[in-house]
Amino acid sequence: MGPAEEVSPLTLNRLSFYLRCLRHLQELGVNRVSSQEMAQRYHLSATQIRKDLAQFGEFGIRGVGYDVEALADHLNSLLGLDRKHAMVIVGMGNLGSALAQYLGFNYGAFHVVAGVDNDPKKIGRRVGSFTVRSSAAVPDRRARVRRPANLVSPSLAGPGRPCSRRRIPDPCGPRCRFS
Repeated sequence: MGPAEEVSPLTLNRLSFYLRCLRHLQELGVNRVSSQEMAQRYHLSATQIRKDLAQFGEFGIRGVGYDVEALADHLNSLLGLDRKHAMVIVGMGNLGSALAQYLGFNYGAFHVVAGVDNDPKKIGRRVGSFTVRSSAAVPDRRARVRRPANLVSPSLAGPGRPCSRRRIPDPCGPRCRFS
């Protein structure tokens, strides 16, 4: 696959699922697995597994299968989970606050570095390791973040108003991406 080619979101979702399956196999002490065994165990298609993995190189040995640890490490790298990812949560209501304190977002590759909201009642409130800031104040913080942060918007619509009417500016500018 060339650098200009993009991987479909469906393929990325399947790669993420394959990685979870491989991590589970590691916990079980399995060293090698064929696409057929993996498909049967996790209710997948062996053909789809082979097709997806073939986009990124040759990993398995015909008749022998895949080295579970090596393939898991490679998928981990392909999915960017071998690097740290800073995240900014946009909207610090109940869901945003819960996400900010969720261990899965503050462990391994992910770390919540800020939370923003445009509700004056939420601004200044301490959540996890940071203080909620006004969405207007975040561009000042951007200068202190070395790498772009991922923006996580926990709700698609606020109380009584659809998402399209919420005027939350992009706090990190074009270098950020919404997840």
